[in-house]
Amino acid sequence: MQRTIGFLGIPSLYLTWWNIPVIGGLAYLVVRSFYRLFLHPLRHFPGPRLRALSSLPHASSNLRGMLHHDLATLHRQYGEVVRIAPDHLSFISAEAWKDIYGHAAARKFLKVGYGEALPGVHSIVTAADPEIHTRQRRLISHAFSDTALREQEEVVINYVNLLVKTLKEKAAKPADAVVNLVRWFDFTTFDLIGDLSFGESFGCLDVDAYHPWVETLLQVVVAVTFIHVASFYSPLDKILMAMAPKKAMEIRDNHTAMSMEKVHRRLKLHTNRADFWKYILRHQDDAEKSMSLKEMEVNASTLIIAGSETISTTCSGVIFFLSHQPLLMKELCDELRTTFKRDDEINMTTIGGLKILHATLMEGMRLFPPAPAGAPRLSPPGGAYVAGSFVAGGTTVMISQLAAYTYPPHFKNPLKFDPSRWLGNPEYDSDNKDVYQPFSMGPRNCVGKNLAWIETKIILAKMLWNFDFELLDDNFEPQRQKMYILWQKPELRVRLKVRPGI
Repeated sequence: MQRTIGFLGIPSLYLTWWNIPVIGGLAYLVVRSFYRLFLHPLRHFPGPRLRALSSLPHASSNLRGMLHHDLATLHRQYGEVVRIAPDHLSFISAEAWKDIYGHAAARKFLKVGYGEALPGVHSIVTAADPEIHTRQRRLISHAFSDTALREQEEVVINYVNLLVKTLKEKAAKPADAVVNLVRWFDFTTFDLIGDLSFGESFGCLDVDAYHPWVETLLQVVVAVTFIHVASFYSPLDKILMAMAPKKAMEIRDNHTAMSMEKVHRRLKLHTNRADFWKYILRHQDDAEKSMSLKEMEVNASTLIIAGSETISTTCSGVIFFLSHQPLLMKELCDELRTTFKRDDEINMTTIGGLKILHATLMEGMRLFPPAPAGAPRLSPPGGAYVAGSFVAGGTTVMISQLAAYTYPPHFKNPLKFDPSRWLGNPEYDSDNKDVYQPFSMGPRNCVGKNLAWIETKIILAKMLWNFDFELLDDNFEPQRQKMYILWQKPELRVRLKVRPGI
């Protein structure tokens, strides 16, 4: 049966059982679009109209691995705040750092976006509940105290020495002298953090190959990105997750299983060795302060990712940038090679005064930040002010580091690699250095910041003290790299030369 609706008896629309839902759906989209453009609480924020209408462009940026580059482009076009999805704002100002991530804001702007590490279990990274995060962080922070760092120094140096020794053997043979430094930095940082997190190395440096668990880990971030994108479309997220690539989900599940097995093995050691668990396990008899076994499992996995891939990224980026600027490379090498007469003089204490090395790392993390796209937070139900603008409750907000650090009003010559901007060069007096927060800020900043600085400096100091590098191609160019939470780094191919006289 059909009914005719018209004006003066002239048929204009035929309604049947099958086209009523279609017309209803179209009407809903029209009304929703009108609301999002003209009535929505975020309507006054600048940004592309298409992104105000739909989350699809933002989801596309994530799934294409181009979120970091897309956000940088949008901020250059629209300014310090951009509406990147109907209920999602991206900020890049120094004031926004304090308002979103600072200590006063941390209990209002809660973690959002990446779900549970295991059903019902959160890690220090995924926990939205401030109480859970605070309890876990208090335990983990002991593993990164000054006392712990002094005990871990020998572990760090031993793995870096093994890296140098292995690469010297390769450099001595012309056929083996061309290496992919991304691979070797990965080997070193994963072996080291495996030792500190699980009580045993992955053995990558020994066999010149990725351990299967490490290979799995590097692919897990793709699955996590899909989970993050699915969260944009609640209540359809479960349907979207069911449509996720099976391979990606299998990799995630295998990673979880291997992480559990390694944690259990470490807990059976009953040792006082200088690793993270020595400090975390001290409070296991106190139910209010300790971690559950499941929390240990997911946090071990988190520590592996945060303490390896990010450091490898920084080292790779710095070598790439320096290889394009021989004068800067020489300046840094001169600092290292005049300060240290022997390789074994390089340690946690002696690297502290290397100003050029520190500035080079600062600049490397500005142009190639290990976490380029930002950490999402959810505004409180009653809303809050961010960088002087009122943000309605339930809005996802974040700061994209790459966008903030390459925004022309923030940094002069924003795409130029120039460590002198951190050494008092008056040419860069106008730089807005307060916006630079490579380890984030507030109670959720990087808990392993001090170990990361020490590890990165020792790796680069020993590599540049021992070797000269010839870059063989530009495949590593950061402007062309994709990102799924972490950079999807291509090869960094160099020809190694052991420097004369050592």
